Amino acid sequence: MAPKKAKKRAPVRAKRARRPSKRAARTPLYLSDEMRRSTSYEEVLLNRILSKGRPNETPECAMLFSSVLSSLTPAMRNLYYKSGISAGRLLYRIYQREKRYTWYEESVADLVGFFEKAGFSRVSYSVLPERISIKFHNCGRSEIGLNVHTFEAGIISGFLTAGKGQHVPVEEISCSGNGSEYCYFTSAPAPMQFKARDADLLSGLTEKVKAEAESHGDRSQRFAEEYYLLGSSSFTRDDYSREMNSVICHMGSMIGSSLGLDAARLKRSGRQLETLFPLLNLCDMRVKSTNPFACEMQFSALKAKKEFVDISISFLNGLLKEYAAERKIMRSSIARRDGTYVVRISEMNGKGKNKR
Repeated sequence: MAPKKAKKRAPVRAKRARRPSKRAARTPLYLSDEMRRSTSYEEVLLNRILSKGRPNETPECAMLFSSVLSSLTPAMRNLYYKSGISAGRLLYRIYQREKRYTWYEESVADLVGFFEKAGFSRVSYSVLPERISIKFHNCGRSEIGLNVHTFEAGIISGFLTAGKGQHVPVEEISCSGNGSEYCYFTSAPAPMQFKARDADLLSGLTEKVKAEAESHGDRSQRFAEEYYLLGSSSFTRDDYSREMNSVICHMGSMIGSSLGLDAARLKRSGRQLETLFPLLNLCDMRVKSTNPFACEMQFSALKAKKEFVDISISFLNGLLKEYAAERKIMRSSIARRDGTYVVRISEMNGKGKNKR
């Protein structure tokens, strides 16, 4: 009997490395450890606010800057409100991991505690069978003719909606940004209305920023930086990024004109520029030289995202609009250093070489 032929073994092929998931590809390097325990960037920010340690602080002017930019059109204002709803739902789920509420009204005290950790002080609330109301008694006196806490109304709505199991609309009835002594939120069936004019909003914000910049931001109330980033997520979305960069560039040109940042003034206003960018919580600005002009923008780990870098560069382009119009040519470079972005901008001569 003829011996059986041995079966040929298929050649061993090297295993392909597993392709990283889309979520892993989108995960910023500086958040990779926290992302393993969290499901989103928003959850990382919420957990940091709720942590026992004192969060990083950001000026009130930066909060106002974010609110106005997110409220310039009805569509953007609606997106701002929905971003708050999403954050409020997530916040309720985070609390629910450790607590079990018998009635959803019991959770309102935790919601108030969250706002106090975010930087709002003297927060009070009332719970009635048909209505829940929350008041911020001390959240700044920046009157610009607009109810600026659309994002906060969304957070309250999302939090109560998650607890009740059905949609709970919330509206800001009165606001310190619109002449009231306090900000008053209430669950109401009526939809929000947007009546403010864009030009008036931008002018009011420009005056506020100018006053704070000239006083070096010493009078500004402080909020948690993570809360600012949470609210700013609406105007860093891809579908609004191009429009938002144009708006921020225009805002920069208005502030630059108000501060008088022309070629002569710029040489004496390096400290003002260094104050302005942290005041709006855009980045840390270091003016290396004013003749020729050279600066360096540094972005912390939480802000080391392309969207925040683009916004800051657009704002600087607007600030230096009159200066650049005097035939100055700027050159920029971006580098990544230990999970942060460093942007260097320097003045060049007409032949494309850096000035000495």
